Amino acid sequence: MGNPETYVDSTTVAGAVAVGSTGNVTLISSATGSIYVYAYHIAAPSTIANGGLTVRLMSGSTTECWRTTLTGASSAVAGLDRLAVAPPAYLFRTVAGDPLTYEKGASSVAGAITSFSFGFWRQ
Repeated sequence: MGNPETYVDSTTVAGAVAVGSTGNVTLISSATGSIYVYAYHIAAPSTIANGGLTVRLMSGSTTECWRTTLTGASSAVAGLDRLAVAPPAYLFRTVAGDPLTYEKGASSVAGAITSFSFGFWRQ
């Protein structure tokens, strides 16, 4: 166990967002307190290579926490983004009690995420 001032009891979550999903898709369920994200990896299908896919990560359904655009090097290469910092630093957090969601919009391949993973803790 680390220094009590900096020790963070973190966890991870991984999954995908299906083509048929619409609206705001929950990536990390809500609980008491905020979700503090210190690492993420997101990949999207190669169909987004020409224009990119803007990923808006939301606190609940109304407050934007993080935005990134995924682009592939060609139509055969998936777009991806990943970033990490060492806890107790964090990249973004949700409002207390809100889930972390992805604002997908309409049911289409362009908004699908083939894989995602997040490192986070709740506080």
